[in-house]
Amino acid sequence: MGPQGVDFWLTSFENFMLEFNGQSLDTLRGEDFFANVDYFLSIEENAQYRNDVRWSNKSRPNNITAFRALVGMKNFAKALDQMDTVDSFRNLAQNYPEYNITTFQIMWLFVDQYEEVLPNTIQEIYSGTAFMILIAVFFIPSVISSLWVALAILSIDAGMIGFMAFWGINLDVISMITIIMSIGFSVDFTAHIAYAYVVIDGKDNVERTVNALSTLAWPITQGGIATVMGVVVLAGTNSYITTAFFRTVFLVIVIGWAHALIFLPVVLSVFSCKLSTKYAKSCWSKIKIGNRDQIADYANDNKVVTVLEPADLHKFDANGLQLRQQLNEIYTPTTTKDYRVFVKIENNLDNNKTVE
Repeated sequence: MGPQGVDFWLTSFENFMLEFNGQSLDTLRGEDFFANVDYFLSIEENAQYRNDVRWSNKSRPNNITAFRALVGMKNFAKALDQMDTVDSFRNLAQNYPEYNITTFQIMWLFVDQYEEVLPNTIQEIYSGTAFMILIAVFFIPSVISSLWVALAILSIDAGMIGFMAFWGINLDVISMITIIMSIGFSVDFTAHIAYAYVVIDGKDNVERTVNALSTLAWPITQGGIATVMGVVVLAGTNSYITTAFFRTVFLVIVIGWAHALIFLPVVLSVFSCKLSTKYAKSCWSKIKIGNRDQIADYANDNKVVTVLEPADLHKFDANGLQLRQQLNEIYTPTTTKDYRVFVKIENNLDNNKTVE
C-alpha cells in the first residue's frame, strides 16, 4: 500500500513542524524535540496520536519510552494470506533487533492458531487412528479382518477431510476438534461388521458376509440416522461453529455407513482369504467341531491356533497327537459339546469346515 497505508505520528509531526514552524526534525535536539512533540499532541486535531506515544513521565514529558505506528493491509481475507502477512511483519521486526520491534493485531491470535492447526490435526489423526486400530485388533479375533477395519478407518478419515474442503469447511480449530471427535465414529460401524463376519456361522466368506449384514445392517442404519437427527437442528444456523460441527458429523456418519455396509462387506467376501493365502500363506477363520476326538482329528490336518470353547484350551497350539493327549486328561470320550476353534488355514484349505 506504500506510505498511504501507514498512519505514523512522527510523519504527521514532521509535516506539522515544516508547515507551522518551518523547521525540520533534524534541527530539533533534546528537550526542544520533546517539547514540540508534547505541544503537537496537545492540539485537538492530533488527539488520535496521543495513545501512540508513551512518556516516561507524563507530568514532565522529556523522554519517550515507546511509540507505535499503524499499518494498513490488503488481501488479508484468506487464512493463507493472513499467515503470509504475519510472517512478513515478524521477519521485518527480526531484521532490526536493536529497536525491539513488536508487531500486533487482534487477528494475530487467530493466525497463530492457523499455523498450529495443520500439524496438530495430523498428529491427532495419526494417534487417534492408531488407537482405534489397536482397539479393533484387540477385540476382533481375526488379523485379516482387523487389517481391513484399519484401512477402512483411514479411508473414512481421508474421505471426510476431502469432502470438508468440497463443502466449504476450513481447516481451523473448530474443524480440528470435530475431526478428532469423528475418529471414534469412523471405527464404530466397520468394527461391528468385521466382528460379526468373524464370529458368525457360514459355509464360505460370502455367506458369512450376508449373515453379518442381515444381522447388523439395519441396526447400523438406525444408529446412523439417530446420530444425524441429533445434530440436524444445527444445519440451518448462521453460526460457522455449529454448521461445521453438523457437516463434519454428517460426513463421517454417511461415509462410515457406506464403508460398513458396502465397501467392507465386498472386501471381506472377495479378498479376505484370497489375499491372506497369496501374501501371508494363511487365513484366520472360525470352525465348529463336536467332541474331543473330532477336534484332535481335525488338528492332524490343520494347525489349531486358538480354542474359544472350552476355556481350558485357550491359546492351545499343538499337533493332533499333543492335542488328543491334553484332551484325554480333561475330558472323557463321551464328552459331547460344541467347541469353537480358531484355526490357521494353509494351502487354500476350506476355512469353514464343520464337523458334526
